[in-house]
Amino acid sequence: MTDDLELKELEMFRGTEQYHKGFMGVKLTDGVAYVVNNGYSWLVSDFSVVAKMKPVLKAEEFLTVELKLDGKTGKMVVTDGNEKTLYTQEYGYTSAKREFKMFYTDGVLMLAGEYWMSNVKGLIQVPDGAWFKRKKKLRGIDDLKIEKE
Repeated sequence: MTDDLELKELEMFRGTEQYHKGFMGVKLTDGVAYVVNNGYSWLVSDFSVVAKMKPVLKAEEFLTVELKLDGKTGKMVVTDGNEKTLYTQEYGYTSAKREFKMFYTDGVLMLAGEYWMSNVKGLIQVPDGAWFKRKKKLRGIDDLKIEKE
């Protein structure tokens, strides 16, 4: 079986049926397990190490993790979810074929499409083609801002 470096099935993941054992105690959703099993384990393991070791990342309740590509080079950019970059790791060479975003909260690394947020009115999912920008602490639906990419 060859790796699907284009991650052709990435959009099919909405929520997760189970958590998978990841690196350094980080739990992975079904979607992130798919990413790991298709040639991107280096990205997930790199993030897991820095998330557990860097104090600036450990202090955050929520992180976004983006893989950005430029030809055969790439970088992992970790932000606080409000566009403040907290950590960047450069890759001088990568065989990666696709950029994507993941979220990390409560010890779980998930794809953006798998993110569900609990609030007083129930559960809401970030809609397709959109992402959320959070204020300091989410307390309910009024603290969520949806923007088109």
